[in-house]
Amino acid sequence: MASIAEAIICELNKDLPEADLLRTLRTNIEPYVYNHLSQKYYTKLKDHWDTYMPPLDSKYAYVIVERRCHPNFDFVLKNIAWANPNMAIYIFCSDYNEKFIYSLLGDKVKNVNIVQAFTGEGGKEGVSDFSKLLCSKGMYEVFHPDTEYILTIQMDVFIRRKITDDLFVGDYWGAPWAWNEGAAGGGGATVRKVASMLDICSKHQYHGDTDKEGEDIWFCNKIAEDGYEIKDIEFRATRIMESLSTDDPVLVHQFWTFLSTQDKTFDEIVAYIERILTIDI
Repeated sequence: MASIAEAIICELNKDLPEADLLRTLRTNIEPYVYNHLSQKYYTKLKDHWDTYMPPLDSKYAYVIVERRCHPNFDFVLKNIAWANPNMAIYIFCSDYNEKFIYSLLGDKVKNVNIVQAFTGEGGKEGVSDFSKLLCSKGMYEVFHPDTEYILTIQMDVFIRRKITDDLFVGDYWGAPWAWNEGAAGGGGATVRKVASMLDICSKHQYHGDTDKEGEDIWFCNKIAEDGYEIKDIEFRATRIMESLSTDDPVLVHQFWTFLSTQDKTFDEIVAYIERILTIDI
């Protein structure tokens, strides 16, 4: 545990402009985090995985949009399976990583909805392609008619506690942002009502390069413009954590990126990391 804290302290002490520091923290600390999680929890997660089979369709579904052979993919799959084994899984992938995903899923592949949505690994256009897909009506038409809610999961998300039904409320929401607490939020994990996404994407068009915001900011704006309910900050912060620190979130998205914005001593950072990097398994 101390090695992770020491690595973060080392990165925090770099004399960089804030934007560069945040970018450095996001990329440099992630391997430490997932190495720690894997060492501590992978065996137990795999034990569950070996006896698990996801439902092909369900009321609630996980959604992963990833076109890379990402090093965290295996851990993320086993983590979400443990967190709620009754949720269906949809993976929107590329021709580049489809075989990789098949190899990770093994005998589960027949019960996972795999959609080849991209070509190639993606480069500079990758972020734009990601946003275009998630803002398209066609994506939400893929889900089974019985699917009411989806939970999007990116490769820098981990789940600390079991996913329960009380998560699936509202129309669209994610982790609250420290810089815009009134927005519906977003980031690496978001809860979306499929019917609401279809409605918004039918009425509005995401314009790609001319829409400079990412898909989560775009949805936040449309949720506000169209008068949808925005879940209060306390509800969101206690369930999905990103830039606003809480003691016991259910899901976490790259909290390590935002440690430079918090007024904590070294000992406080160590204690905080130890608490957040605990999975209730």
